[in-house]
Amino acid sequence: MNEFINIIWNNKEWIFSGLGIAVIASIIAIIRWFINRKYKINITYSFRYAFVQVGNNLGPNIPLLSAFILNKGSKQNYINEPLIYTSKKINGNNEFQVINMNKSTESQIPLNPGQQYTRDFEISSLSKNILIHLNKNDEIKIFTRDFRKKKFYSKGIKVSLLEQYK
Repeated sequence: MNEFINIIWNNKEWIFSGLGIAVIASIIAIIRWFINRKYKINITYSFRYAFVQVGNNLGPNIPLLSAFILNKGSKQNYINEPLIYTSKKINGNNEFQVINMNKSTESQIPLNPGQQYTRDFEISSLSKNILIHLNKNDEIKIFTRDFRKKKFYSKGIKVSLLEQYK
C-alpha cells in the first residue's frame, strides 16, 4: 500500500494533469465495458392472445402484453420479476409490480447465456389499474433489475397502442 501511495505522490503532477485524468478515465471505461459486456440483458415485447378452455369449449380471448427477457451476456445472470415503468407518476410512483400469484416475486430468476424468460401481462388488468391514470400519449416500459441492481428497459409502448388491444 505504501508503494502505491509513493507512486502517486511522486507522479502527482502527471496524474492530476488533464492527460493523467484522461488516461485514468479511459482505463475505467474499458474495465466497465468488459464487465457490462458479460451481463447484458435485452427486453422486447409483443402482443398475443390467450384462450381460456373449459371442457371442450373455448372461452373468450385474453389480450396479453408479453415481455421477452434475453440474456445476451456471456455469464449467467439473475434477474427480478419484470416491472412496469410509467412515463408519468401515479400517486407518486412510476414503478409497478404486477404480481403473478403462481410464482414468488422475491426470488431471483437465473438466466444462462442465450436463455430467454417470458412474462405475460394481461392488458385488461393493466388498463384497469395503470393505464386509466395515463394519457394516450404517455408511455410504459417493461424493466427488470439484475443481481447488481442495474436496470434494463424495453422500448417505450404508447398507451394508445395498448388501448387498441383491450
